[in-house]
Amino acid sequence: MVRLGFVRDEGQDLRPLTNCELKMMMSVINNEAQWSAVERLILLCSLMTGARKQSVLTIRMKHLKAFCEVNLISEAAYKIYAGPSTGIDTKFSKPQVLHFPKILAEELVTLAYSPLMKGRRAKFMERIQKEYPSVRMDEGDVYLFLSCQGNCYYMAEDDPRYALVKCPPSGQVAETLKRKILKHVSAKFPRDFCYHWLRATYAYQLYQRLQPLVRDGHLKLGEDISFIQDRMHHESRETTENYLKLFNMCQEKVLSQEIYEDRFFKGSNFLTVRYDRN
Repeated sequence: MVRLGFVRDEGQDLRPLTNCELKMMMSVINNEAQWSAVERLILLCSLMTGARKQSVLTIRMKHLKAFCEVNLISEAAYKIYAGPSTGIDTKFSKPQVLHFPKILAEELVTLAYSPLMKGRRAKFMERIQKEYPSVRMDEGDVYLFLSCQGNCYYMAEDDPRYALVKCPPSGQVAETLKRKILKHVSAKFPRDFCYHWLRATYAYQLYQRLQPLVRDGHLKLGEDISFIQDRMHHESRETTENYLKLFNMCQEKVLSQEIYEDRFFKGSNFLTVRYDRN
């Protein structure tokens, strides 16, 4: 039985953060004294693309090559292919296309080529050479997100070390980020929040963006469902329809709240991080 206010998405019960809750979270993670660029961008990748943690954490350096002007689509985003043979893991190994807003893509590139991450990649390669001398990994296959120790947060199934490691990293950082958020947000923020809610929050923000287009006739009734179904990679249209039923309930609550001024997809205040040059 799905809890009231939640939606079931491929075995997981999710709910979106309301606009006010999202604003609370963003004010916390934009605090540069408490949050690193890596932590923020791990969160923002799910929040701005709808990707699950295994997809976000298995993005490799080679995927950043897609972030070039010739690949920019009309909605100011870049496509990255995920799933089998791509190097990016997906749930049930489903082929997916992830859409990265230009502003997010630029921040990921800046992070990737910062001295901070160059140093972490050097540690990563050193660890492989020391612990797995028979393993060879191309620089393009190195993970974008690495810990300060030079470890990956999630080991992809095509990682040459995967069969050699008893307990491959499986995204425990998501739980760490959840605890850190709950530590700093106000008591009004939902205490049962988890990382997977970011996926539902992405869908809710997308829904809000599409509604004016439906009202103005730029989208036909039902095309918004198809659009969200495509971006969420739902095989069943019913799953997407369940999301929309929940969003309609959320909208009734939003009418009694002040919708924060900086709309999500404008990205105006989402990405203001500085990078450690040491």
